[in-house]
Parts: sequence; structure tokens; C-alpha cells
Amino acid sequence: MTYPPQPPWHPSDNPSGPRPGSGSGSGPYFPAASVPSPVPDPGPAPLPVGIAIAMLFARVALAATSLLFLSEGIDRMLARPELAQFDPATINRLKSIVLTVGIGISLVWGAVWILFIVKAAQGRNWARIVLTFFLGFDVIQLPLIVVQYVRGVLATAQLVFTLPGQALGLVVIVLLWVGPARAWYADKTAYRKAQRARPPVATPPPPPQYFG
Repeated sequence: MTYPPQPPWHPSDNPSGPRPGSGSGSGPYFPAASVPSPVPDPGPAPLPVGIAIAMLFARVALAATSLLFLSEGIDRMLARPELAQFDPATINRLKSIVLTVGIGISLVWGAVWILFIVKAAQGRNWARIVLTFFLGFDVIQLPLIVVQYVRGVLATAQLVFTLPGQALGLVVIVLLWVGPARAWYADKTAYRKAQRARPPVATPPPPPQYFG
């Protein structure tokens, strides 16, 4: 059996449809290539930063342990001669209020510290700066802590847990700003800026459909 010859196909014959015999309902498929970041990820934190983060968590643990002796410190504060005019019931109410407020503030402050420590461990430079400010402020308060202990306001146990925390703070400040730490935080900041500046990757077209 023979078939009559087919007329030549022209795009104007069927502008919206595929060419007969092409077997494809769409144009060529080109998968979109991902755009590489111009700045590489510096990777995990260097050793000084890792040690500083561990020391910061140890410092938070020391501060939490010192809360166990907060009641003793409040007793010392309320036993001052100028408060002798108040009756025992009033003193006990004051102690309860001061103890509750002190524990609440300490827990919230500890959560803030942990948040900044985690962010610093992730390479956030602003968290490193804030932690440095906090630690420096604590170091400045060291003479006041000693005066409170001498005046009998601060319990001995509280002083024992406070002084190591101050020493750890000084070491952490140094570790967070030594050469490898500075370079890592700078590279992390540059990497994040490059990631935000990357153009969005185009969504690839659907794969071709074959018929027949």
C-alpha cells in the first residue's frame, strides 16, 4: 500500500502546536545551573573560639550554681543595723520579695547570655561584640563585688563562684579577639553577605512531554 505524499510543513500552518513528527510538546530543556557563592564558607570555628564558647557556658553554670546561696546573701543584707527597726514578719516578706525577684532576673539574664553565646558560636559578629561588652562590664564591677563581700552583704560562697567567673571572662575576651577568631568572624560575615546578595536561581522548565 502506498501513501500520498505529505505537503511540506510550515510554521504558519500550525503556529501554536508542535511540528508533526517532532514527538515533543515543548521546546528544548535546559536545567538551570546553580550560581556558586563568590565567597566560600570558612567552615567550623577555630580552636580559640571553641574554647571561648565552652568557657562562656561554664561561666553560666557557675552563675546558676551561685543562686543556691542567694538566700544567704539576702539574709546578710537584711541583717544590717538600719533594718533592725522592722519586725521579723516584715523582714521575711522583704526576703521573699527580694529572693523571687532575684531568681527571676537571674533566669532571664541567663537565657539572654545563652542566646548570645549560641549566636557567637554560629559566627555572628554582633553577638561577639555584645558578649565582649557584657564581660567587660562584669570585670569593671569586680571592685564593687569585693566591697560587698567586705561589708558582709555578699556571702562567701557567692564570692567563691563569682571570682572564677570574672577570671573566665577576661580569658574569653582575649580568645574572642585573637587573630584566628577575628579572621573567622570576618570571613563568616563576608560569606553571609555574599549569600544574601546571590541572585535567585531560576526555576527549571518542566521536562519535555512525548506523545505517540
